[in-house]
Amino acid sequence: MNDSIRAEIRPSGTSRGQLRKLREEGKVPGVLYGKDQASSPLMVDEKELMALIKDSSTRVLQMKLGEKDDIPVMVGDVQRDALSRSILHVDFRQVNMQDPIRAQVRVEIVGEPKASKSEYLLHVQKTEVEVRCLPEHLPGVIHADISGLNIGNGLTAGQLTLPEGVELEDDPSEVIAVVMAVKKPLDPDEAEGVHDAAAGEAPKTQKEADTPVKS
Repeated sequence: MNDSIRAEIRPSGTSRGQLRKLREEGKVPGVLYGKDQASSPLMVDEKELMALIKDSSTRVLQMKLGEKDDIPVMVGDVQRDALSRSILHVDFRQVNMQDPIRAQVRVEIVGEPKASKSEYLLHVQKTEVEVRCLPEHLPGVIHADISGLNIGNGLTAGQLTLPEGVELEDDPSEVIAVVMAVKKPLDPDEAEGVHDAAAGEAPKTQKEADTPVKS
């Protein structure tokens, strides 16, 4: 089931002062882009948008824009304030449900390697992969199962299990994650604390991070 978002048309050529007032009212200015058609300036509710993008999953949304039929869209560029992290502007891309699309999908590590928690760290090298599929088949997240890996082993993009109808566009030899030995074995309490802390972190913007595996 697709999520939906309400949008309102806003006048083109909106001044900076008018945009600031919109944001103060809890609205986010944005633009809807479509193939072979002019872009449309619009605005959406900030809380509604935040709720849809907070988990960084990739999916098709149904945009309710005035009296028009629901428009299938995907969130594009999101501009944020450097300090407050509030959303300043958002781009939406209209999609044709009959045409394949290419999109970046978040990779989530699942499972545990054979080594004990005190012996390894998981070196995550890639947190997203590009796929190609029909919009209705687009997964929100792709799981990277590291179950059974030994220290020194890694998982590549080509080893990911993709849903039916989804093709990998990235180089299949690209490494997603590697199980690495720690230089000094951690005591049980320290190892548990390190792994539990990392389990609550979902790398969303960084392309490379050293983190223990999520439990």
